[in-house]
Amino acid sequence: MTYTFDESIISDLYKDVYGTRSVGRGWSQLTDDEKQAEWDSLLVSLDRVINEEKEMEEAALGRFEDDVAKMLEIGASSREVAITWLVDSLERDWDFQDSGEICYCLNLAFKHESMFDFYIKKQRG
Repeated sequence: MTYTFDESIISDLYKDVYGTRSVGRGWSQLTDDEKQAEWDSLLVSLDRVINEEKEMEEAALGRFEDDVAKMLEIGASSREVAITWLVDSLERDWDFQDSGEICYCLNLAFKHESMFDFYIKKQRG
């Protein structure tokens, strides 16, 4: 049998799938065949996690865009104004330090940070 598992990154792979570095039932106690089976199972699970995260990101962006459209319908004069209203409505006890914090609060992928740069600049005066 050809083994493709990697002892040096099993902890990282496990964390990507389950959110913790604990490999569970004692990786070092497994035979090479058992390690390979566990490795293969983790790779399948990682694909599932990646797809679920992508779906959640797309859903969050869809909800955000729906909210922007609603703000425009009820009177926001521009997309920037609509976004400002949405961000201002987020319950928090602090000023946002950067656009990434806004993405985090809205469950948006960080690749959308630039959408909020104007807000951060306006906030800093």
